[in-house]
Amino acid sequence: MRLLENVEKIEEWATKTFSDEPFTKLIGMVLTGAALFYKAEVGRNPKVKSYEDALVYISTCASVGYGDIFAVTPAGKLIGSAVMTVGPAMANAAFLGGRLAREHERADAEETQKKILSALEKILVALEKKS
Repeated sequence: MRLLENVEKIEEWATKTFSDEPFTKLIGMVLTGAALFYKAEVGRNPKVKSYEDALVYISTCASVGYGDIFAVTPAGKLIGSAVMTVGPAMANAAFLGGRLAREHERADAEETQKKILSALEKILVALEKKS
């Protein structure tokens, strides 16, 4: 029972964290992940010589999931695993648009439809009076 409650809390946190402004959050994850990966791997991984190398690794993990750079430290592997787990979903959400943006667009469309309906009803009343 306790495990189920924890899973539900994690799902709730992930929904709140990764649902709105997904592109900004994706960029934040990639830049932060690259900094952490660089710190974990530089001097220990011959393929990670610069922040840009780490950036390539993390951005690749967040999209296609493979490349020519691999983590060699436990911390680097943990960072890579985390990014590979949530990165593709975040990238997908980033390019589909945020939930808030879609809700705002839907609300605008509803308001426009209400205005159109109101105008049509007024026209109908005016036409019925002329008949």
